[in-house]
Order: sequence, then structure tokens, then C-alpha cells
Amino acid sequence: MTLTQFRTRYPEFRTAPDPFVQAYLDDAANSLVGPDALGTAYDVAHGLATAHLIAVSPAGKNARMVNDDGTTQYGKTLSELMRARVVGISIT
Repeated sequence: MTLTQFRTRYPEFRTAPDPFVQAYLDDAANSLVGPDALGTAYDVAHGLATAHLIAVSPAGKNARMVNDDGTTQYGKTLSELMRARVVGISIT
């Protein structure tokens, strides 16, 4: 996901400086499995992971983007996406 794509999908971060957002885009990309494993969901996961990392940063906490339990909606949605992409093991 590019910086422009991120800003389009998550306009709530429009006032954050470009280098700040790009640093979190890079961090999020390094924390995800590659596009081959996630397929078309990679860009969605990349954006959600970036938004979550920004939200839990001091700037995001000051903007009250973190829930009382320390989670973010971005992180919850990312977890759901990742769970949906994992193939379970079954014994027949």
C-alpha cells in the first residue's frame, strides 16, 4: 500500500506528516507475511496494520484512538482478517 492509497482509505490520518505515516507503513509491511500468503487481502492488512500502529503510538493515544482495553478498531479488524485467511487443520 502506498502513502497515497493509505491516505485515501484512512482520511482520519490526513494531518499526520508524510514521513511519520511512511515510517509506520514500512513498519507494518515488515510485520506482515508477504503478499503471496495474503493474496488480495495484503493491501487491506497492510493498511489496517499501519492504522493500528499509528493509533497506538503516542500521537494516536493523544487523539483517543485507543479503546480503554488498549485495542483499536483497526487492530480488531486486522485480527479478524488474519483469522479468516488462516487455514485450519482437520483430522478426518
